[in-house]
Amino acid sequence: MTKRSLVILFIIFIILGSLAGIFKHYYSFNYIFDSLYNKSGINPKATINPDQTYELEIWYYPFYRMVSEKEEEDYFQEVLNTVQASYPNIRFKLKELTFLKGKMRLQEAFDNGNPPDIYFNFSNDSLLNRRWQVAVEDYITKEERSDYSLIKWNQINNNNHLWGWPFLMQNQVWLVNNDLEEQIGENFLQDINNLSNECLLFNYNDDILLRQLLSLHGVKDITGDGEELNKELRAALKSIFTWIDNLRKKDIFASMSDNRMLKDFIEEDNVIIGPVNIWLQSVLQKRNLVKTAIYLPRRVQLFTINVFRQEEYKGDDHVRAAMEVAKIISQQFSQPLAEQFGIESAYHESGEENQTNPSESLIQLPEIYPSASELWYTKIIPVWLDFWENDLSVEEAVARLE
Repeated sequence: MTKRSLVILFIIFIILGSLAGIFKHYYSFNYIFDSLYNKSGINPKATINPDQTYELEIWYYPFYRMVSEKEEEDYFQEVLNTVQASYPNIRFKLKELTFLKGKMRLQEAFDNGNPPDIYFNFSNDSLLNRRWQVAVEDYITKEERSDYSLIKWNQINNNNHLWGWPFLMQNQVWLVNNDLEEQIGENFLQDINNLSNECLLFNYNDDILLRQLLSLHGVKDITGDGEELNKELRAALKSIFTWIDNLRKKDIFASMSDNRMLKDFIEEDNVIIGPVNIWLQSVLQKRNLVKTAIYLPRRVQLFTINVFRQEEYKGDDHVRAAMEVAKIISQQFSQPLAEQFGIESAYHESGEENQTNPSESLIQLPEIYPSASELWYTKIIPVWLDFWENDLSVEEAVARLE
């Protein structure tokens, strides 16, 4: 190669390097990847146009009035005031969902291609819809990543996205209305099995109970496709049914009627109730009805703020506006709300004291991915409910899962 050729090659490398730097400044790797593979890539480096008004639709549940004397509208007005200090051209359009029908309303919105811009997700599943949901990792700076203690960033990549802004985090707990003589520790299931004088109140209608038990049996996210259970999941379910059956034989369960659960917890002696959602936990603890808390070892439930796009696409800058609002809620409004609930914020700014244990020591409850939703809700859950309500034997329950 001649000297002239080397000089030309060097100049080409300099030009390409400069172009790559400029390109990277305006586009992310995920955006480039999605564009090359004909996916609906959204550029996370899009900016908010100060001359345009952004109306963001936010769907939420009645979460605030249960722990505060204020209404949700007061909460969102505080959020909006903070947002408009930086983005005065952003507006909110609020819609309250009911816990009974909220999930159905959201699914209808997915089917119609018109989900909200922002959704307060109080389930354990951060990924709700692959078509309309927007991953958030490209909107979180490298400096901010260490402030989200639960997220294992080394596992986030183009095939494994972060699907929601981490918001609140509840250490999984069962509550006792009296002092507990027995020690409940790392051998959680065996320790519970050794109880003798206590009554167990299991709210089996809340599938968090099943997720807790699956997690204690080593099951992670349920991502399968189709109607078949893999060997690991089938073995875990059999073990769980056997464990519950052994407790049945000890006659350790109190009334499972929804109408009597709280009454029994308040009036009876030595009652253990689980699972406990964040509202029930807050109410029972604030009324000093809890004497002992039994924590499931290192298990946590994560609540997220999700962002969606719509079929009638409003633009990358509109998505950016939604992301900025979700980010402000996640980083500035999670800690005060967590304190009112008596739980943890999923965000701790670097340098804060009393940070949650690092992510390596925490285990999030299994998520049910959309691809496994039918398996979970039409096969596993019906067998789970029948096992409780119709006293199925272990063998009958396992046979129905085949």
